[in-house]
Amino acid sequence: GPKYYNLDLSLSRNFQLYERLKLQMRLEGFNVFNHPFFGTSGGSGFTTTLSSGTFGNATAAYDPRIFQAAAKFNF
Repeated sequence: GPKYYNLDLSLSRNFQLYERLKLQMRLEGFNVFNHPFFGTSGGSGFTTTLSSGTFGNATAAYDPRIFQAAAKFNF
């Protein structure tokens, strides 16, 4: 199948608020460059039924680009 490229990133920062109270901020990104991966011909990425109108077409891509943010208090 075709080569598969994927880049996941995570940035985090810890803040000391008080003696025993800490705040952690996180930003995460999955498949940051949004490279498509259509699978192989034997998998679910291509239509393999000869009588189908979409035979041989790439019909499914995996792992969309996702970004998320989070905050966590430690006490």
